[in-house]
Amino acid sequence: KSSDGHFYTSASIDDNPIKFLIDTGATKTILSLKDARAAGVNISKLVYDSPMRTANGVAYSATYQVDNFNWLEKDFGPVNIKITDGKLFSSLLGMDIIDKSETFLISGDLLQVSFN
Repeated sequence: KSSDGHFYTSASIDDNPIKFLIDTGATKTILSLKDARAAGVNISKLVYDSPMRTANGVAYSATYQVDNFNWLEKDFGPVNIKITDGKLFSSLLGMDIIDKSETFLISGDLLQVSFN
């Protein structure tokens, strides 16, 4: 657990490491615009046509398929994620990925995740 009270994790998108805030309130995994650029996404081709509610108000996102999403040494292969229009400052690891775990347990300052 971080000093700000949140849990963070690293994952790789097409072999590019990205820091994510673990967000059990997020349905989908969402990349910030900055992290999308770092992951090699050609952001000029994205269409931000999907409104979403965030803690900071309404933002728009584009759907994007990554070739490989890797979290905690588990490859998920191609995954559809969302990329925001720039109003999100941190990338969010959402329930679409978290639900693929066998165990996801938060107890105090510890987070435990395991896969089959």
